Amino acid sequence: MFRKILVAIDCSCQGKKLFEQALCVAKVRQAHLMLLQVISAQQNNYQWLLSVARCQSEEDFNFELFLKKQQIYRQEGLDFLRSLTRKATIAGIKTEFSQVMGSPCQIICTLAQIWQADLIMIGSDSYSSLHKIGLSGVSNYVTYYLPCSVLVLV
Repeated sequence: MFRKILVAIDCSCQGKKLFEQALCVAKVRQAHLMLLQVISAQQNNYQWLLSVARCQSEEDFNFELFLKKQQIYRQEGLDFLRSLTRKATIAGIKTEFSQVMGSPCQIICTLAQIWQADLIMIGSDSYSSLHKIGLSGVSNYVTYYLPCSVLVLV
């Protein structure tokens, strides 16, 4: 029986759908939710942050602008996680959240093991050729390396 559900989520429409699915499962199972947002240098939004800070050349990189934009991006993610946590708490689901920078594959697997998750819920993305069969590079990695159940929302 699923008692601890780790939900790897982002601020996209797919992330919102994933949360709604996780909330339904948590209600039925009376499970505890952990919402996880991993900020990775490979994400499109993060790449956009880097491009905003670039001027004419690599030497003109505006580090202060990058840090400011990064802080705004992280804050938006935290606000999103807090709003979902409030929604789940109102629904009677014990919920916590975490935002971590790093490799999504490693962060998800490490947190799942430390937190002793029974189920991982994750979205698929279009960064990998595996998306055609419903698995992104991250969801494929997590499915392969974790001993618990993994539900991939396509």
